[in-house]
Amino acid sequence: MGTPSASANFFPQSQAMFKQMGMGLPFIRGTWFFVDPVAGSDSNDGLSVDTAFANIKAAYAACTSNVGDGIAVLSSDADTVANTTSYLKERLTWAKNSITVFGVCAPTRQFQRARIESKVVTTGAQTTLSFLRGVASPDTINRSAGSFITNGFEAGQLLRVVTTGTGANGTGFIIASVTATTITLTTTGTLVTETAANAGSSTVSSYCPSLISVTGANNSFHNLLFVHLGADALDVNCLKVSGARNYFQNVHAGVGVADANTTITKSLWLAAAEENTFKFCTFGLDTVDRGGVATYDIYLAGAVARNLFEDCVTVRQSGTGTGCLAVYADTTTGGRPTMFVRCIFTCWNTAGGNANCSYLFGSTGNCDFVWFVKCTWPGYGNLSNDAVAYSDSVLTGNVNSGVMYT
Repeated sequence: MGTPSASANFFPQSQAMFKQMGMGLPFIRGTWFFVDPVAGSDSNDGLSVDTAFANIKAAYAACTSNVGDGIAVLSSDADTVANTTSYLKERLTWAKNSITVFGVCAPTRQFQRARIESKVVTTGAQTTLSFLRGVASPDTINRSAGSFITNGFEAGQLLRVVTTGTGANGTGFIIASVTATTITLTTTGTLVTETAANAGSSTVSSYCPSLISVTGANNSFHNLLFVHLGADALDVNCLKVSGARNYFQNVHAGVGVADANTTITKSLWLAAAEENTFKFCTFGLDTVDRGGVATYDIYLAGAVARNLFEDCVTVRQSGTGTGCLAVYADTTTGGRPTMFVRCIFTCWNTAGGNANCSYLFGSTGNCDFVWFVKCTWPGYGNLSNDAVAYSDSVLTGNVNSGVMYT
């Protein structure tokens, strides 16, 4: 029989996984957990395809930081959203380190079918909702019919409240606890006390500012689609990264919200993030008109440093907006260069023609830490709105605002 291989001795789960899947997932140091949005259950242990979790949130909770665990997100054989999507009803903060996430689906460059999507939880318009402004205890939202629990509300979610009454409206309330008839908030003295009769028709909905927020380090994400379809009056972003040395390959992240519904949208937000790598990734969506000024496919804030975008693409649809930007640096304190190498920045003009968007890049000040190397931008009229022009392979103006090499 011969001597078993080292991997067979020390990684029996990997061997069983190879047999089950008929394919090889990346080698990892720890344990693989499986997510099957169709046949899985969050009451399972997630250790095999047959006992997969239903939601990536449960798989993330099962992983141990710093030991090298992995999550395999399975896709059904039917190419439908319902059969290929793991839904998040609130932001998933990815604070753990050294986790590998792999989408098991066709490795297309856009709209992969190992899919993570936001899901809005809502009461719909109700005449049964009342509001109590707490003084010595937190504020509460109450109902005389229906159930908050069966609607899907959970502790930790952020809420948006809309009424036709005297002023309980607001966004960003945090749920402390939920029963069938009462949502208790973490805040005290914020809501306006209203009876159901005075409140009129009211709606309480969940608000998800970010779909995934990666604060940990040394994680890697492969062959996945992250899409945020929720809308609110506050900022909406899909993938936020503030951790360091994370790796993203063939990942598509986009906000699918018409910009009239939001203050600002960001498909990828790097918040003082350092040494992250994005390879063969796509940012943005072209399924809704994102022509508003405050819309960014890639948003850089704080001292971003040594991040690399290699062979990446941005996509957007724009009918009228000439000021929207593919990349924006909202900082004057950048660190070492963040580089875009062989990237393509596209803007599809729904009205026909080219150069519907005026500028590819914008900033709040001199941004000599943002470099574009061998990039192209069909659908954009110019490289930068910060005193930089690009024509015939020659830069003119303030080259400290953005650098392009050919």
